[in-house]
Amino acid sequence: MGMAVVEGGELVDWAVMGLRQCPLGSCSERFRLRLRELLLRYQPGVVAVEDPSAARRASSSGLGAMVAQARRAADGAGLVFQPYTPETIRTLLCGSASATVDDVAGRVVGRFPHLAPYRGPATAWKEAYWEPMFTAVAVALVCAGTT
Repeated sequence: MGMAVVEGGELVDWAVMGLRQCPLGSCSERFRLRLRELLLRYQPGVVAVEDPSAARRASSSGLGAMVAQARRAADGAGLVFQPYTPETIRTLLCGSASATVDDVAGRVVGRFPHLAPYRGPATAWKEAYWEPMFTAVAVALVCAGTT
């Protein structure tokens, strides 16, 4: 799961939490604490997430739980909760709903060149680990309207 904060068009915070590396309860608690930290530090008006498809939720027991946890955190803090479908993110960021994950990462790196080392060369591990971070930054850009 990736997390990102964009303020004034600048990427001010980002992180990756590997869901496969820890038991669900432990990941859920780490996610809750990190989200709470970000909400307290940056005091955003919106908590935005990529709304995963039913198939992706079914393949990752933790993913749906974390999206629900983000919604509860937003509601509890009186913030807007804004889910974006992957197609919406790709369309708003890349101009096409059929853009690839690599296209999204390329747009993110174009906006924030310091993230380039996390993009390539592609390996299965690198893609699995860093792809959520690029997605989180893409969501933050779309939500902030700074695509």
